[in-house]
Amino acid sequence: MRRYSLLPLPDRPYIPGQTPRPPETVYSGDARETYLHAIDLFNRGYWWECHQELEHLWIVAGRNGERARFFQGLIQVCAVCFNHREYGFCSYMEY
Repeated sequence: MRRYSLLPLPDRPYIPGQTPRPPETVYSGDARETYLHAIDLFNRGYWWECHQELEHLWIVAGRNGERARFFQGLIQVCAVCFNHREYGFCSYMEY
């Protein structure tokens, strides 16, 4: 599968109760690289980790406005995918 970022991927995805919670990521200041890394994470099923990267972009976008809503929507997609994998449900009504 094609990679879009040179940033490293985690060894394994976060699974509550089975793997240690990953440390909070630090925003590098490079929105483009962060976005491309988030794409790589999402495409490989690292939904928790992708959500963390997208949250940085949502904050940088000001948490309001069109761009912020775009990132918020992607964060919610990550949450639905994560919950579907971990808990077997995929209810958009929760978000």
